[in-house]
Amino acid sequence: VLGVLSEFALFASSGNVGNTGISGVNGNIGTHVGAITNYASGTHIGEEYIADTLTEQGALDLEYAYDSLMLLTSTVTHAADFFNEMILPGVYDMAAGSLAGTITLDGLGDPDAIFVTRFAGAFNVAAQSKVILVNGAKRCNVFWLGGAGVTTGAVNIGASAHVKGNFLSHGGASNSGASVFLGGRQLSTNGAVNT
Repeated sequence: VLGVLSEFALFASSGNVGNTGISGVNGNIGTHVGAITNYASGTHIGEEYIADTLTEQGALDLEYAYDSLMLLTSTVTHAADFFNEMILPGVYDMAAGSLAGTITLDGLGDPDAIFVTRFAGAFNVAAQSKVILVNGAKRCNVFWLGGAGVTTGAVNIGASAHVKGNFLSHGGASNSGASVFLGGRQLSTNGAVNT
């Protein structure tokens, strides 16, 4: 569903991609409208792309991914906050919400199992939270979506969190704090991406 963005770790359709401190990034970094700053002091395996044909396609692919994720039929109603629990495959719809503690995503032995969490507002991951994948769950099939079906919804990953999946902010910033380990991507349709 991500098209050319499958090669990106950090991408903003319209917004800056910036870093403070020393970060390690494995994957491309890009923005179609904006600047990329302060990744030279860390380790970056990949390329940087700004306002070219690849980022133009990336912006289209990100909008397509958002639209496709929004078209999926909701299968689970859940409280807005995830806390120390096991999550099964499905499409979850919630108001603005959060994740805290240890969250285990159980693929139930299906390598194609998908996990889509759609927050109609901001989505916050508490500091030191963990996301664990078991029984065939794959990070490429995990989507944490802020701003689902609303104008904006920032995504914030707290310090020292160890998380997996694709963190997509629709209409807002996608931020990660100090000492975060992210096995996946930070994406924004219309806002900054900050590490």
